[in-house]
Amino acid sequence: PDGWTWCLSNPDTYRLLSDIRAELFDLCGEGSYFHLGFDEAYSFATCDICRRRVPAELLAEYIKDAIAVCGSKADITGLAGIDLALTKEFQGKLEACCSWHKRKNESILNPYGKSTEALYKVCIAAEKEVQKFFHLCHAVSDGGTGRFSGSAQLDPLNSKAMDDFLENAPCATPTADCVLSLNGWLNPAKSAVLFPMFKEAYALKLIKSDDAITEKEWKAIMEKLAARKAWLAEKPEGEINTIEVERLEKYLEKKTYQDALDLIEKDASVKKEIDAYAPLRKLLLYQTCILEFVNNFINLSALFYPGRLGLVQSGYLIMDGRHYTLTCKVTDIASHKKIILRSNICVMYVALTTGKPGAQKTMNLAVAITSGSMRDIFVGRTGVFIGKDGTEWDAKVTDFVQQPVSLGEAIQMPFYRFGEFLGKQADKFFSSKSKAMETSLGADLSKGKVPSEITQTASKQTPAVSGSMLLMGGGVGLAALGSAFALIVNSLKSIPVWNVLLVLIGIILIISGPMMVVSIVKLCRRHVSDFLAASGWAVNPRMRLSNRMGLLFTHAPDMPPGSRVFYKDLVSIFARDYVDKKARRRKIIYWILFLLVLAWGGVMIYLNFFHGFN
Repeated sequence: PDGWTWCLSNPDTYRLLSDIRAELFDLCGEGSYFHLGFDEAYSFATCDICRRRVPAELLAEYIKDAIAVCGSKADITGLAGIDLALTKEFQGKLEACCSWHKRKNESILNPYGKSTEALYKVCIAAEKEVQKFFHLCHAVSDGGTGRFSGSAQLDPLNSKAMDDFLENAPCATPTADCVLSLNGWLNPAKSAVLFPMFKEAYALKLIKSDDAITEKEWKAIMEKLAARKAWLAEKPEGEINTIEVERLEKYLEKKTYQDALDLIEKDASVKKEIDAYAPLRKLLLYQTCILEFVNNFINLSALFYPGRLGLVQSGYLIMDGRHYTLTCKVTDIASHKKIILRSNICVMYVALTTGKPGAQKTMNLAVAITSGSMRDIFVGRTGVFIGKDGTEWDAKVTDFVQQPVSLGEAIQMPFYRFGEFLGKQADKFFSSKSKAMETSLGADLSKGKVPSEITQTASKQTPAVSGSMLLMGGGVGLAALGSAFALIVNSLKSIPVWNVLLVLIGIILIISGPMMVVSIVKLCRRHVSDFLAASGWAVNPRMRLSNRMGLLFTHAPDMPPGSRVFYKDLVSIFARDYVDKKARRRKIIYWILFLLVLAWGGVMIYLNFFHGFN
């Protein structure tokens, strides 16, 4: 390769590089180029490594043809080339091909002069059928010609039988005198090759008639063409035939083979220097990349750079308004789960897809949730994954390893679960009541009762609550609520505030205390090592994942500069022409009534509490 840039630590390395320059110049030889520059202010060396230019264009063509015919062997830079064995193999094929072409103009191969090639082509095309014809002629020489007259008995409407007959029948009807004539019956499937052969043979006076040939005449023609047939059978095979004969002869004339051997010998003489290429390249890569390598694979400090992704991270996931950066590829989710449980980190497994339909790529990903909450993340939730190369993937959550995410979530979780439990029970209660009512109504209707009878039956029953009773009960209920609230306030008045707070804290601890303890223990035992180990990385020390470190891997990014947040409901502005004004009036009346009830309750509490009014 050329155009290398090397980062050097001190000028002493530059002097070493100067020595390397001299060695490389000797290695490249005449016709090469080499440039070396050094900037002491920045400790950078730039080097354009030489690329040998083939001294002769003919030698370059020779090497290309050798690669095309015999294959190639990669050199130390990975480019295709030839070695001594391939060179000798190509030279042997080259000489054999040239020797074969040199016999092209021999008289024994051209018994009929310039017309030999045309005659040979038509005779070879007809050879198989003509030989078969004369062979069958000898079979009928005893007077059994009639056995070949079965064609008259074939059904012309039976196409399969006709095809089978024509495929197996000779090109013409065999005769005892061994003469192939174009005037008798000819097989339409095979006779097409006969006409060109007759035409060429008659033009060269090799047959007496233009429509008949004897076995003797045929054998005389083929005996003279036998040498040419044998010569063509010896034609070299393979890619060597694709090269022009003139170029092959030029290779032999200019002794290009010897130039190639000299070039190989010259390369072999500097084998020691060439073998030093790989260690030198390795040294330069270490010199350039050792710091990045150490930060990513030794102390793993690159994993904790804010705003950057380390080499062990696959990219970042955008979901639920947050960025998740601790991500690793997963090939076997079941095996990954067995190891990831040891890390005490909450992990979600995400299926990724990208690409056009019909050519999509897929990948599974393990994503660590290290801060915030996972209440809004569920199986089936979708998001976007951005790879380190900028490729965007469609992401979909497929599975979880449930672990505590934060202390705040651990405190809130029991209350959320209790609320969900109450909601489920209420839904179950009202669903059962609604179902019972539907069952009762269905039973009445099935007995033949009409809706009017059902209504009359219901009206005969003593009403549990009438309008007056409802009004009176409502007033009594409100008074009772006010008295109860006043009693509670009066009781709390004699209790210190700290005692009330301690009672509330005790209730919280009783409900969420066990879960908080377990969550705190697991949060303190979180570490990144097993998360990376589950994805195939070998990590020796245990790297604890603290709460602050968790914010690096799961965080909600800030709004872009210049962004504005509107807290007002813009939909109400857009939909003001579609608002139901009656519904708005009812809503205002409900709010007024609610506020009046609150005010009345407040007045009652005030009178009972401060003035002892009953």
